[in-house]
Amino acid sequence: MSNSNTLPFDHIIYDSDGTRRWIVRVNEDADIELLRYNSSGVEQEASLTIDGTTGEIVAAANMSHPYRTVAANDPLTWTVDDANGFIELLGSTNSSAKAATVVTTGFVEGQTLEFYLLARSSTGSYTIAASGLTITLDAAGDGCKLVFNGTAWRIAALTGTATAA
Repeated sequence: MSNSNTLPFDHIIYDSDGTRRWIVRVNEDADIELLRYNSSGVEQEASLTIDGTTGEIVAAANMSHPYRTVAANDPLTWTVDDANGFIELLGSTNSSAKAATVVTTGFVEGQTLEFYLLARSSTGSYTIAASGLTITLDAAGDGCKLVFNGTAWRIAALTGTATAA
């Protein structure tokens, strides 16, 4: 079977139920990207890119699932390196409030972040702004999951006794 296409073009891959799952995109320079669709059929980030000139293959860094800890009472901030990852807050042992530095630069739609407060032995709590609300992690076991909508972080889940107001 012979097939040819004029650049640029997209080739969509469907599962057995007819749901879009992947897209192979070839641009004018013959660069090839493999992108996934989420369960709602919305195009997500590139998983793999092949340079049309050099043949270099680049796996997207945002496909990893990093894990890191934040020392007790340290400020909470994140970078694109934390995308789709888990951040464990080792604890709050003093009474100062710890507001997260909310970062959106470099993130793409559909990426997530998860936070978990391991211990709290004073009145200080961690707060995170998302969905126009303030999430408060105020007890051991509190946590939250955020999802990036392309412009801002939205609350996907709260765990423990975490609150959003």
